[in-house]
Amino acid sequence: MKEFSIGKAYKQAFNMAIDNIGTIFLAYLALVLAGLLAMAAGVLLFKSYWLVLIILLISVAFSFMASVGTLQIGFDLIDRGASDWKRMFLVYKFFWAICFAGFFYMLMTFAGFLLLIIPGIIWLVEYSFIDLFIVDTDCSVSDSFTFSSALTAGQKVHLLFFIILNWVLMTASVNLLFPVVQFARISVYRQLKNSRS
Repeated sequence: MKEFSIGKAYKQAFNMAIDNIGTIFLAYLALVLAGLLAMAAGVLLFKSYWLVLIILLISVAFSFMASVGTLQIGFDLIDRGASDWKRMFLVYKFFWAICFAGFFYMLMTFAGFLLLIIPGIIWLVEYSFIDLFIVDTDCSVSDSFTFSSALTAGQKVHLLFFIILNWVLMTASVNLLFPVVQFARISVYRQLKNSRS
């Protein structure tokens, strides 16, 4: 039995994005700026390696702030119905936890794909909510993996379809639907948590 609705998640996400376009504009602007900085680094590649490194680090910082800031705003909107663009700047406390969790997530998924692909797909889905647990509960990296594994139990096929749909939407919209995809992830996460409480 399905414990979450993809249609409900996207409907809620689109409504949140439209109703709060001013609040999420800063997050999207930060993403665009990060992309421009990365392109600038590519252009300057043969002029100064140190400058490229600095620009890439700034680009990564902006991308992180935009990505995690959008999650923070999304949780505010889903849980309380309102948020503030300043909430984006409170995400620094999650920096190291999300960096370490993301690194281990990519490492595990890559190793899983080397092991005949299927384990990689399973781990890709099983641990797809680690960042949401960290932002939502401020838990440790190890706890985020444990909680994500428990939350996705019995839902992997349905979640895989949802992840693929998110990738298609992001690619087709050239990341324009980034906030919508993040909000939809939060909606699914909340649906699953509520169904288990």
